[in-house]
Amino acid sequence: MTQAPIGPAYPLLQNRTCSNCGLCFHAQFEAHVEEICPFEDDRVSEREVQLHGRSRRLSGDELYFGVFRSMHAARLSTPRPDSQTGGAVSTLLERLLDSGKVEAVLTTRRNPDNTGTPVLVRHAAELAHTGGSRWDLAPILDLVPEVKRQGIRRLAVVGVGCQVSALRAIEAQLGLEKLYVVGLVCTDNMTFANWQRLIKTTSRSPRTVKKLEFMADFRIWFWHENGAIEKVSYFEMPMDKLRGCFPQACLSCFDQTNGLADLSVGYMAADIGWQWFLVRNEQGEALFNLLRDDLEMGRFTDRGNRSEAMKQILRYLGKPAITLPSLLAQLFTWQVEHFGPRGLEFARLAVENKQTRNWYYLKTHRPDKLKKLIPRHVQAILDQYRLK
Repeated sequence: MTQAPIGPAYPLLQNRTCSNCGLCFHAQFEAHVEEICPFEDDRVSEREVQLHGRSRRLSGDELYFGVFRSMHAARLSTPRPDSQTGGAVSTLLERLLDSGKVEAVLTTRRNPDNTGTPVLVRHAAELAHTGGSRWDLAPILDLVPEVKRQGIRRLAVVGVGCQVSALRAIEAQLGLEKLYVVGLVCTDNMTFANWQRLIKTTSRSPRTVKKLEFMADFRIWFWHENGAIEKVSYFEMPMDKLRGCFPQACLSCFDQTNGLADLSVGYMAADIGWQWFLVRNEQGEALFNLLRDDLEMGRFTDRGNRSEAMKQILRYLGKPAITLPSLLAQLFTWQVEHFGPRGLEFARLAVENKQTRNWYYLKTHRPDKLKKLIPRHVQAILDQYRLK
């Protein structure tokens, strides 16, 4: 296993529109940042055609979730205790290595403090420490030059949308026989310091939190060292203490569902305890089939109507987020959990929420980037709300 030293990463996250993917640590890529970086120009529609054979439809669920052949709600029949949500991705990576389909996996190692370090894994046994919560966004593409140095020809990469977009921009330069890309669904990320800030201001026992997740029941869940799960409503989080937590890159991103991956995996449209799989192309189908025999297949919930929630989101766009008193927050959370958007409709709401928020951020903070960064499918969503 090759492990990367951590470079001067996090100042980039806070001081400019950079998601810390790691490519700019290397002169040969830094010189071409305008053609590579997803925060310089949108090339999603063009690359969708190259990768998936067509661009996404501007109607139905492809408008929100990207090109896909099939969608599945599934979970491992025997969940992995060391995983973030069941462990399907870790199991898939093991299968790829054990079967010889890939020679290495580029992913992130989980450190004892829940930070992440980029690693190039050559043996399945080394994947034991790559699952679970990571409270930062590690620069996995820092190890891309190492792929070539080691003569690796068949590679799997796991990353979030901004990392995958940058990887696709240089894919042809890597000279690979095969590249499998597993994309993680991601709505926001933070630096390690800001994750600590969130935990400290939100959890009743910050020092014992070992894992956390924003869940589709409108709560953030904290898993503690003693096995207890603490659930805090989104609406009672101390937002006045969390201002500035999200970096400029997350506020400039329009690829929450990782549309340039072969197989996208996340929680957003699945019921709690299940995972959401988006098979995007032939390679994504091959990846999903490696897991299929060990998966329990479920059904999607598709309930509620996001339109009322979006009215409220747009009404308060650009205004300071409100923290409700605890009792009122609990009541409101119960109401939206039982009568609000769930399943696929929750995922559509999550995408529209982030994309309208990020459109507003660019409009007010980076108007020079507005036309460059907004893909045509995002503009189609904005048009529904008459946002220009």
